[in-house]
Amino acid sequence: MNDQAAFVDLSLDQVGVAPDGRPTYQQVDPLRAGCNATFDGIRQGFSGVTPECIGGNQDVFFTNQPGNGGSTFTTSFQASKNFDFDSGWGINFSGGYAYNESEVANPGSSFTAAENFRAVIATDIVNLDVGDSWRNTSHNFVLAATFAKSFWGDNRSAMSLFFQRRSGGPISPVYMGGPYGAAIGDSAGSIARNLLYVPTDASDARVNFGAGFDTDAFFAWADRQGLKRGKIQKIGTLDQDWSTDLDLRFSQEIPFFGESKGMIYLDIENVLNLINDDWGVKTYTNTQNVSGAIGVVEADINAVDPTQYDYISFTDPSTAVSPDSWDSLYRIQLGLRVTF
Repeated sequence: MNDQAAFVDLSLDQVGVAPDGRPTYQQVDPLRAGCNATFDGIRQGFSGVTPECIGGNQDVFFTNQPGNGGSTFTTSFQASKNFDFDSGWGINFSGGYAYNESEVANPGSSFTAAENFRAVIATDIVNLDVGDSWRNTSHNFVLAATFAKSFWGDNRSAMSLFFQRRSGGPISPVYMGGPYGAAIGDSAGSIARNLLYVPTDASDARVNFGAGFDTDAFFAWADRQGLKRGKIQKIGTLDQDWSTDLDLRFSQEIPFFGESKGMIYLDIENVLNLINDDWGVKTYTNTQNVSGAIGVVEADINAVDPTQYDYISFTDPSTAVSPDSWDSLYRIQLGLRVTF
């Protein structure tokens, strides 16, 4: 996907790099008194910046993403088979599978330019990464079966089952919004959206671990999730939980007026949860500021040695996983439908 929509803060000017090599920025206002800075172009910053120029407000510009802005690949297959027996029973089986890969830089899913600049996950807040869309569902399995027979007259009795098993959406490990956002000059403010750097080990020269930082728990979690040590993590390196649905319908046709027919039906959604309260439960991850981003580490850049991070605290993302009470509960519906 070329020339994808992008939102760039024109006020940002690169002033250095963070301990892990990502750019750091400051805001520049060339209209300030005593400032003679020159704007060098979109994503190019300014030249001739002096202390009089520092500060100002966001100036978000709607433009295009240079080069590859994302892609989508989808493939699926399905099969179906009917069986009719002399006893009058009819059985239909069907099944399908879909695989999807969707990558995007800026999804542009918000209502304002400033919010579209803010609501993205990034390593470099000016030159965005292309990564997994937080709406992506990689795997989706579906099975369905219907058993039907007319026990009296031509009035059809049927039982239908629908089963679905799908993977959870991608989640990205990021820094807590503050004070990290201010440290790298993120004009979006204290937003948890900047991708996490995982140190090589507890003696990584780029990181100073504070007294309150649980290094054992952090590295155990990082290794369990398969995160690469000594690297800034990519978008979507974590996954939300898989979910399972099993729905059931009983239906019975009945004679109505004239040639009309009625159908009485009983629908049971999430049968698994009806059988056992611990089954059929859907979960989601409570993201802080940006969809698909979970704050893991509170960090700052060391005030004495700017080549080193201060890692202040670690929060295990599993503590942010909650049950989706609405989607997890079973529901039973009894209804009547008439066909004239």
